[in-house]
Amino acid sequence: MGGRGDARGRFLSGSAAAGLCGAVRCLPADRLLALPSGGLRLWAHEHAVYQFPTRELVLWLQELIRGRRAIEIGAGNGWLGWHLGIPMTDSYQQSEHPDTMLYY
Repeated sequence: MGGRGDARGRFLSGSAAAGLCGAVRCLPADRLLALPSGGLRLWAHEHAVYQFPTRELVLWLQELIRGRRAIEIGAGNGWLGWHLGIPMTDSYQQSEHPDTMLYY
């Protein structure tokens, strides 16, 4: 198992943190946009990933939350909440109801 990172771009790996797949980095938007979009979209589809939190988004949300309590509702894989260091919740409807997965 790997370690957990922070919003400044360190890594997180393994599945211990909210069921995450493989090594994931919170990249700056320009680096994320430079990745081959076809392969990234296919990987995201296969792993039910609907967002890639950018470093800019995480830093902006940290400033917005600053010192207050927050929770990510509908967190899915939990990447955003994990990078923000806040609690997360999700219904896990896709994983608990295989018929639902057919729609995604």
